[in-house]
This record gives sequence, structure tokens and C-alpha cells, in this order.
Amino acid sequence: MSAENVPLFSTNVPPAVQFGASKNFQTHTEQQDLDSAFLGYERRPWMQGKVKPNPHREREAITTLLSTSNDNVDKLLEENISYRDLASLTDEDLKLFGFAAQNERSKFLKMFALLPNQDPSYEYICNQNAAQSYNNQIIANASNHIMYLRSSLAATNYKLQVLPPEDVVVGDKRYASRFALEALNSVQAISDELSKDLRKLEQLASDANRKSEEGSSMPAKERNVKILYYTAIALGTACAWLWWWSKRSNSPSLENISVKI
Repeated sequence: MSAENVPLFSTNVPPAVQFGASKNFQTHTEQQDLDSAFLGYERRPWMQGKVKPNPHREREAITTLLSTSNDNVDKLLEENISYRDLASLTDEDLKLFGFAAQNERSKFLKMFALLPNQDPSYEYICNQNAAQSYNNQIIANASNHIMYLRSSLAATNYKLQVLPPEDVVVGDKRYASRFALEALNSVQAISDELSKDLRKLEQLASDANRKSEEGSSMPAKERNVKILYYTAIALGTACAWLWWWSKRSNSPSLENISVKI
């Protein structure tokens, strides 16, 4: 039987890619599903915009609950304590906010524990299984990233061993590798910038000397300007030399490049 006469069997297999009725399939990812299962996802501002609470409404709600201690309501509001955070407060927190009476603190803690629409506390979130699995996933991703970096460094090391950089003639008898030339070019660029800055300082010093000559003679000021000028030259030269020396000592070569895996 030829290939053109092969019968095609009809199957009811659904397509490989299916989407539901939701319109968020283009932007919804698996990582968002994992994050949504973690408690406190709605409170993280980097995941989605946080709705700012109404200060007047928060003040009225907290004032109504703490009607016997109106003096401490302002301290709670200054620390951005909202109605949804009351159940997370502890006895030590109430002490810091000015609630001195032990009976009053106990009464408030019992009342806060029965309030609806409260956010979970930090200890409650840390003790959840979802939090532990989420942390394990972060550690696994970090370890994989480190392994990728080590593999990349190993590949670079092997590439340098197989294809070492060619030496370039400098002058008549001296040779230098590409890394040394790049370091020298960087030092030259920095030295040019330093020379420009020194010329600006010299111009400022000359302007200061000219103004001092036009006005009253101030030898102490001229001496300070000269000291500042020569100090700037010395510091710039020392910084350029130290930077070039560190670049030269840390430049990679076939003798000091080795990656341990």
C-alpha cells in the first residue's frame, strides 16, 4: 500500500496545550502558583501593589477597641499598626506601647485573639510546611546557580589551556599578553582622567593666586593652596600606581588560573 492510500484514523485525543476560561494564562506562571500558596503573599509589596489603609478608619477601629486606653492609640498608629495586625501583638509589644497594667494587657490579648480578619503572625508563618518548602526551593536554586558558575569557570579554564592568549610584541624586544595590555590601557585611561583633574586643580590654584595678588597679600592662603595642589598630585599618583599594581598582580595567566571542582 502506497503512502498516499494509508487511511487516517480519527482519534478523540485532546490537544496538547489547553487553556481554561481565564484570561490570565498568558501572564500566569507556575512560580506564581507556588508563591500564592505561601502565607503572607498578599502582604509583599514587590509581588503586587499594596493597598494603603485608610488612616481615619484604622484610628476609629483601634480607638473603639481600646476605648479604655486612648492615650496609647497614637503610639500604635505611629508604628503603622493596623487593625489586621492586632492579633499578632504580644505581651512585650503592649508593654512597649505603654500598656503598664498586667490585667489590661491580658484582657486586650484575649480580645485580639478573637478578632476576625487578622493577618498571621511571623512565628505562625515560619512554622508552616509551605514556608519550609519555599525556603528549601530558594536554597536549591542558589546551589544550582553556584554549580553553574563553577562549571562556567571550569570551561573558561579549559579554554585558556587549549587556546592560550597570544603574546603581542611591545616595542622591539618586549612581549606582553593581551591581559597585560588591557590593564595598561585601563591605567592609561585613569591616568588621563587624573591629569585632567590635576589641570583643573592647577587652574583653580592659579585663579586663587591671581585673586590674592590683586587683593591683599595673603601668604598663608597661597601656602595652603600649594600644599593642597601637591597633595592632590601625590594622592592621584599613588592611587594610579596602587590600582595598576593590583590589576597587574590579579591579571589571569596560565600559571595562576586553576578552578577546583
